[in-house]
Amino acid sequence: MTLVEPSTGQNGTYNRAAIPASGGNPAAIELRRRFTNNTGADLTTLRFKVSYLTTKNSMPAGADLRPVFSSDVSLVTPTNGPVLARGLSLDQASIFTTLSGGGVPEGGLNSVLVVDLAALPGGKLAAGSSVDVNFKVFVHAAGSFNFWLVPEGKP
Repeated sequence: MTLVEPSTGQNGTYNRAAIPASGGNPAAIELRRRFTNNTGADLTTLRFKVSYLTTKNSMPAGADLRPVFSSDVSLVTPTNGPVLARGLSLDQASIFTTLSGGGVPEGGLNSVLVVDLAALPGGKLAAGSSVDVNFKVFVHAAGSFNFWLVPEGKP
């Protein structure tokens, strides 16, 4: 995965956004990234498994993060022009609980975020093509954090 706007760095304006708390939900961070299909085959399914996540008491002075669904975000970047970072859904959201009053299911370690590829040409991510995605995590406690994902695709 790469940045949607390489000129600003991983914490730059287009690649990361802070979302204020609202509607009973905690503050959030959105991370925008570009995924390129280098498998050599078209993908009909693309998902990201949370393989490491900083949560409550996982490290001293660490943040408490919870992955949640995200919405599409349209950006106009200096390098790549117009970009649509696609929202992700939390797979099997009904098995997750909500830690805040907003009623949004919150994932954790080993949860899976899914990209809807239906809007792409042919409903798939062609070999060699890229899709921009918008990851969102609720921040229940501020601090240093890690958020590692493993992409999983299926032809």
